[in-house]
Amino acid sequence: MNELVKILNPSKKGDANYRDLTLVYQGQKYTIEPGGEVIVPIEVAAAFFGHPKARDTARDRARSDTYQQVRFQWGYQLGQPDAAELWEEQTPPFRVTTLKDEWLPMVLDDPAGLEPLPGSDDTDLPPITAETAVLQRALAAQQAQIDQLTKLISDREVAENPGVLPDDAKKSKAPVESHELPKPKHDESKPSADAPRTTAKRADQGTTIKGS
Repeated sequence: MNELVKILNPSKKGDANYRDLTLVYQGQKYTIEPGGEVIVPIEVAAAFFGHPKARDTARDRARSDTYQQVRFQWGYQLGQPDAAELWEEQTPPFRVTTLKDEWLPMVLDDPAGLEPLPGSDDTDLPPITAETAVLQRALAAQQAQIDQLTKLISDREVAENPGVLPDDAKKSKAPVESHELPKPKHDESKPSADAPRTTAKRADQGTTIKGS
């Protein structure tokens, strides 16, 4: 049986991140209005806020990497000049608790993992594998978008510069005899484009939890 937890939206008018909290997980949409809450399997909370059991070790930066991944999911852009200021608004308004209303510190609100988990050390939280799989799929989707963008840029180069092969084609083209070498061409600037941001697919139907 999956461990169940509560996800609350504690935001109030005047807060920088005051808004509905919307989560889409495996085709199910949960919309939690300010002051509302919803009961879900721990895997749902872990997919968006980071599994509370993730820990950094000498060989594995599981918690640090998860923190970066979930922040990226919520729009954080590392290296952006105003990233810290924007993050105050981008931070999702959430709090996760057990069904007994004990605070369950997720990676997103406890990046260093300093807060103790509720109950005993062997609390009945499931392993990290389910949440890790979700993050891996998200990263794979991001890589696919990067690959698609790279191909679009390459195709644009070929269209705008007939006869000039893109870098990938140059590498794969078989060497020619010295007497067949083409004459050198003038340097041409390559077009550039910003990588697109990933967006979550919204389900047609879902659950709306209203606040008090």
